[in-house]
Amino acid sequence: MSILNKVTTGTQVRPFFIGLHGPPGAGKTTFFANAPKPLFLATEDGTDQLDVARLEIGNWFDFIKALGELNLDDHEYKTVVVDSADHLEKMIWEMVAKDHGRNSIEDIGFAKGYIYALDYWDKMLYEIKRLRKKGINVGIISHSIMRKMNDPIVGEQYDRFELKLHRKAADLITESMDALLFCRHEVLVSKDSQTKKVTAMGDGNRILYTEHRPAYDAKNRYGLPLELPLSWGEFSKNALRSDAVKTKELSDKIWKLMEQIKDEEFYKTVEGALDKFKNNVPKLEEILTKLIARISNE
Repeated sequence: MSILNKVTTGTQVRPFFIGLHGPPGAGKTTFFANAPKPLFLATEDGTDQLDVARLEIGNWFDFIKALGELNLDDHEYKTVVVDSADHLEKMIWEMVAKDHGRNSIEDIGFAKGYIYALDYWDKMLYEIKRLRKKGINVGIISHSIMRKMNDPIVGEQYDRFELKLHRKAADLITESMDALLFCRHEVLVSKDSQTKKVTAMGDGNRILYTEHRPAYDAKNRYGLPLELPLSWGEFSKNALRSDAVKTKELSDKIWKLMEQIKDEEFYKTVEGALDKFKNNVPKLEEILTKLIARISNE
C-alpha cells in the first residue's frame, strides 16, 4: 500500500498540549483545575487548597510510572497536568547525577549533565504523545524566571520572563507544545506629569498572554488573541474557533487599522498581502503584528 494513501487534509482537532508559566500566585493551577476532568501529577504542593484529583509525585520513577499507567489503564481523567515542571526537573537532575555516579548534576564535566537530562524529558514527551492519541489533554505548569536577554538585532539588553527550567530543556518542551502561555496579574501604570513618578496599580485581574513578546516567552498554534482573561473557558472557546471565524476576525482588525495608514504604497502592499493570505491564519496574524508595529512607530 502506498504511503500516500495516508495523506490527510483539513484542520485536525487534537487534544490540547499547552504550557503555562508565570510568577507565584498568578493562578496557574486554578486555570487547569477548570479543565475537563483534570488529574494533577503533583511534584509540589500547589494543589493543596483546591478540590482536585492529585497524585503526589516523590521522584522520577513515580512520575514516569504514573504516565505509563494513565496510558494503559481505563480511567475517567480527560486532562493530565504536570505541576510543576521546575520541581520535576530537580528529580531528573538527581537521576542524571545518580546515573553517572555523582553527587550533583553540576559535578558532571562540561555541563554535559544538562544534555543527559534531555533523555528524561524525551521520555516524558513520548508518554505525552501517547496520552494525546488516547484523547487526553496535557498541561505543563512552570514558574517563571526573569533572565537578561541580549538582543543582537536591537543591540540592547533587557529583562524577559522565561520558563524556570534549564534552557535546553525549556527549548525542547516549548517546541513540542501547541501553546506556551504566560500569565500574570494585570498591572496599570500611571505617571505624574510633574514629578515623573510612576505608580503601579491593579485590581486582582489575571491576564493570559498568548504570543511571543520581548518581555515574555509565549506562542500558540490556535490563532488566539494576544490577551485573554486567565480562564480555561476563555482559552478553550477561542482555541476551538473555526479557521473561518479566526480569519474574519483578523481581517476585520487589519482593515480597521488600515484606516490609519497615510502611506499609499504601504496601504497597497498590505491590501495585496491581505488578499493573498485571506484564508491563512498564521499569515494574517503576522500581517496584523507588523501593521501594529508600523503604526505605533509612525
